[in-house]
Amino acid sequence: MNLINKVIVVTASFFISVSAQAKGATRLNIEFTPLTPTNISIAPTETKKIEYMVKNKAQKDPQYMVMKEIPGIDQVHYEKDDCESPIFLLPGHSCKLVLEAKGAELKGDIFGGPELCFRLFPLICSQPPTNIQLAVQLINQPVPSPEYSITPITEEHGSINPNSVQQVKKGSTVTFTATPDVGYGVNDWFVDEKRVQKGGNTYQLSNITTHHTIKVSFGKATLTPNVSQLSLSVACTTPNSSCTQVNAALSGASRQFIITNLGSIDATNVSVDSSDLPKGTRVSTTCSSALQPNETCTVTIFPGPVASNSLEGIPCTSGAQPIPGKINLTSDNGFSTQLSVFVLGYGCIYQGGYIYSIDDTSVNGSIGGKVVNTSEHEGIIWSSNGSGGASCDVHYTIHGINEKSSTPCKAGTNGKCNSKNILNYYSPVSSYPLTYYAAGLCNMDIEGYSDWYLPAVCELGYEKHPSSCRSGCVSTQQNIQSNLVEKSIGNFSGYYWSSTEYSNLPLFYAWFQNFSSSGDNFQFYDFKLNQFKVRCSRDLTT
Repeated sequence: MNLINKVIVVTASFFISVSAQAKGATRLNIEFTPLTPTNISIAPTETKKIEYMVKNKAQKDPQYMVMKEIPGIDQVHYEKDDCESPIFLLPGHSCKLVLEAKGAELKGDIFGGPELCFRLFPLICSQPPTNIQLAVQLINQPVPSPEYSITPITEEHGSINPNSVQQVKKGSTVTFTATPDVGYGVNDWFVDEKRVQKGGNTYQLSNITTHHTIKVSFGKATLTPNVSQLSLSVACTTPNSSCTQVNAALSGASRQFIITNLGSIDATNVSVDSSDLPKGTRVSTTCSSALQPNETCTVTIFPGPVASNSLEGIPCTSGAQPIPGKINLTSDNGFSTQLSVFVLGYGCIYQGGYIYSIDDTSVNGSIGGKVVNTSEHEGIIWSSNGSGGASCDVHYTIHGINEKSSTPCKAGTNGKCNSKNILNYYSPVSSYPLTYYAAGLCNMDIEGYSDWYLPAVCELGYEKHPSSCRSGCVSTQQNIQSNLVEKSIGNFSGYYWSSTEYSNLPLFYAWFQNFSSSGDNFQFYDFKLNQFKVRCSRDLTT
C-alpha cells in the first residue's frame, strides 16, 4: 500500500473513530505511566518537570487530544519522543507527556490531572488513576502582607491630597499634603482624632500597622487690637512754629495699640503700615514677621505738633472735624485689621464738640478732655419753678454749687457735678421739664451723646478784669475763652450761663460769661431770671 493510501485509510479511520466516540464514549482509552514522581513539593522560586508515558490503548481508534489547562503547569516539547500539542496517537502508539510546573505561577496546590481531552469533543477526557495523579504542593509561600485602609478627612477652608481612601501594605508610608484656601493656614493634623502635628502643609504617616483616619483642620490668624481707635494730643508744650497753641497740657504722650493673635494658627508675614497721619507723627512696632496664637505685639504712636487734617486738608485745630489716620495691620493668613488714629488739639471738632481741654496724663487708651457743643440754645432762665421758662419764675438756691464751694462740688470748675445737683433738685422731670431751665437743656441727646452738662464758670473762661466780686477763674486753667473764643473758633457771642451760683446771693444770682468779638470778654453774676444763652459741655470718652 503506498503512502497516499495509508493517509486515506488513517483519515477514514479517524473520522470513523470520531463518529463512534461521539455516539456514546465518555472517556478516552489512554494509559498513563509515570516516568517521574507525580507527588512533589515546589517553592515559588522553583521550576520542576513531571513526565508520563501516554499510550493509545484503543485497538482501532486513533486519539486526537489536548491537555486541559492547569494554571502554573504547562505541556512542553523538547525531544523527538515528547508529545506535541495537540497530541495525535494511533492505536497502540505512545509519546512522553512532559509537564513543567512553575512555582511562581501556581495559584495554590494542585491535586488531580493531567486530563487529556478529545479535541473535537472536550467533554470526553481521560486522566491517570488517583494514585498517580498530579499532587503538587506549593511550599515556602510568602505570607501575604495585610492591607490597611487610610482614610483622609478635611475640614472646611482647604483640601487634602490624596483625598480618597488609601489601601496600603504593612509598614508602608503615606504622605498627605494640605492646601488651605486663600487667607487660611493649616491648623492641626490628627491621626484617629488625636492631634499629632501643629501646622505644616504636609504630614507623613509612617510604619503603618493598622487602619487609620487622617484629618487636617484649617484656621485663620486673628490679629485683634485692644482698641480700634486712639486719640492723642499734639505735642505742643513749648513754642513751635507748627503749633497753633502752646499749653503744658498738650504733652503729646505716645500711646499704644496692643495686638493679640486670637486665632488658632501662627500669623505669618505680619506687616504694619500707616497712611494719612499728620506731619510729624510717627509709628514704631514690635510686630515682627510672625505672631503665634495668644502672643502680643505693640504698635506705638508718637504724635507730632500738627493735628489731624480735615476733609479740606487743613489741621482740625482750625475748627474742623478731623479724618483719622490709618494703621494697617496684615498677615498672609489672617484677617486684616485697620486702626484709626486721631491727633487732636484745641479747636478740633471731636465727639460732638470743639475740644477746649485735654488730659494727656492717662497711661492707657486715648486722651481725656472736654468739648463744648458746636451749637447753642438761645434765651433760657437759669432756674425754674416748673411752670415755664419765663423770667417771672421763682429762683431757688441749690446748696454747694457756688464759686467757693468744695463739697459736694468744686463748683467753680466742675460743671458736671454742678449740673447733677441742679437736676437732682429739679426732679422729677414731670414737675420740672428739662426745657424750662439752663442745666436741663444740657441733659438731652445732642450730637449722639447724652452726657452733656452746663459748664462751670471757670470752664467757660477766666477773669480778664478782676474785681472785688471775683469768680476765682484764671487763664492757666484750660477753658473755652482761652482755647476757643480768643482763637476765633466756635462763633461764641453774648452772655452764657454757667452752672455756678454766686456765693454772696446764691438764691438770686448765678455766674455768666460774656464773649465778645471785640475781645471784651468778662465774667459776672446776674439774676437767675435772665434769659441767657447755653452751650453744653461733656467729657471725652476714652
